[in-house]
Amino acid sequence: MFKNQLSETDVLRMLASWLEENEPGVTPRYGYSGRGMFGERCFGLEGSVNGIQAALMGFAADHPQTMDIVRKLVKNQRQDNMGTDMIVYFPGVDIAATDAIPAPPEASGCETPDGDRPRECSGALREEVFRRKGLHRDGNEPFDAWQAVLDIGFEWWQGQPKDSRIGYADMIGHMRKEYGEMSVLLILLGKANQQICNGGVLQYFDNGYASAGARGCMSEKTDIDLHEELVCLYGKHVRGYGKKTDAVHRLLKDIGKRLSGHLDELAEHSEAQDEDGENDEPCLDADDLDTRWYSDDLDVEESMRGLVDEIFNLEKGADDGQ
Repeated sequence: MFKNQLSETDVLRMLASWLEENEPGVTPRYGYSGRGMFGERCFGLEGSVNGIQAALMGFAADHPQTMDIVRKLVKNQRQDNMGTDMIVYFPGVDIAATDAIPAPPEASGCETPDGDRPRECSGALREEVFRRKGLHRDGNEPFDAWQAVLDIGFEWWQGQPKDSRIGYADMIGHMRKEYGEMSVLLILLGKANQQICNGGVLQYFDNGYASAGARGCMSEKTDIDLHEELVCLYGKHVRGYGKKTDAVHRLLKDIGKRLSGHLDELAEHSEAQDEDGENDEPCLDADDLDTRWYSDDLDVEESMRGLVDEIFNLEKGADDGQ
């Protein structure tokens, strides 16, 4: 499951972003060098002792898949007195200040509308996408790199033995291992967009695309770990790319909050639907979220298209984009 695949760095990125909206009294400190660190730098939290403890507990409560790592970080934390405040810091783990409002990694190529560099993808993913581009023969439809990434994942999944019980989350794990984070982001967002555009946020959850523990629409769903991963990766790789992406990131987080606040009811709704084949009584009022997703002002899909083209450098072709 996703909670076992997060790193300490991933969790600190999520924590830094969470603090902005939820704990203004606790300030992230980047590149802090504490006592006995001899110039080595790490991430820390500045505030009152009670405020920092409450922030860590609140963050873990909102993101239960991070609980084990938060406990480990707390166990290894150190403290320095800053006068009126305290700093709690985590030697050996650091993130850049821009990671809290994620910026793109170093990469070559053209600039985005915001002046940032385009996001990177793994060489293996780029190579496979360009291989498929070379095989594209439909003159009526332009090559769709985003759909090509979805096809890579789903073709692998469909090729597994039918009795293997390999699920959507297992395919995501395979893609992460073979093709990197960008492939996971494009698949998670692609399926979320397809499901929500087809039947709303409730369908997205009911069909198991938000849950790492689900095995399809007929299985139990008691988590939203894959949606949490989507929020994390979108913030890390996409947020700040253009004017609409910050709004998309906020919407993804709002969907996560709404789902996590109704997990018990959602699980009961899904179970009842599985037993009788249909359930016309929605257990979650998500019309406002659906409306925001469909909005022309937001246009979740279109906001990703330019980024996808830049990621794969499609205008230059396979030879130049390698």
